[in-house]
Amino acid sequence: WQESVDPVRKKALEENKRKMPDAAIAKLPPGEAFIQSYVRNGPMAWYDPHFDSTPLWEGVEVNMNMFIYMWGGVFARIDITEGLASLKKPVFLALGRYDYLVAPPSSWDPLRPHFQDLTLRVFEKSGHTPQYEQADLFDAELLKWLNN
Repeated sequence: WQESVDPVRKKALEENKRKMPDAAIAKLPPGEAFIQSYVRNGPMAWYDPHFDSTPLWEGVEVNMNMFIYMWGGVFARIDITEGLASLKKPVFLALGRYDYLVAPPSSWDPLRPHFQDLTLRVFEKSGHTPQYEQADLFDAELLKWLNN
């Protein structure tokens, strides 16, 4: 983030943090705090650093127990290479070029040899959700992959 992100994106995040500081988020119920934190950190999640994802969260209830279990436990200990030698199915991995919530696409390079059939597709005008930000291209790529 610090070295590779353009100043416009960084400034957008700083402005969001000024409008919704950590102290304000901390006063919210846990599920709402999660959502507000995600919305605030939009410049890290979306191709358009000024995109407001608030409407996408309308009516969504966040199960914080699940998030704590997954992010605090499962994801911290998981070895995704375990069992891949016996996985005989193709895998489609869709990543957004502007997704700063997860490791960059290059982080998959050392894992590629563990997959028998991995298709890694980087969507150049997407962040964390290429299926939303580049829906037509995502659909086309997924259908092409499914038909191979």
